[in-house]
Amino acid sequence: SYATYSLDAAEARAEVARECASIGLIFLELELDGATDESGLSLLRELKRAHPYLPVLVFTRRERLATARKALRIGAEGYFV
Repeated sequence: SYATYSLDAAEARAEVARECASIGLIFLELELDGATDESGLSLLRELKRAHPYLPVLVFTRRERLATARKALRIGAEGYFV
């Protein structure tokens, strides 16, 4: 059985800090709260710094090769449009 959560950026930071041991995978929308891709990339950096082995798949509505490269360099396991 799997539990799923839909969280904004602030909630995501808090939830991952509390529940990291029970989280197996994160799907991360890069355009958090209507902001730019950079806000999502910033959260991705935080997640990977704190939990380097936690798999994160990122997705976005816009196809941007530079953003995909950044996300993969930071440590995302995949990038979906």
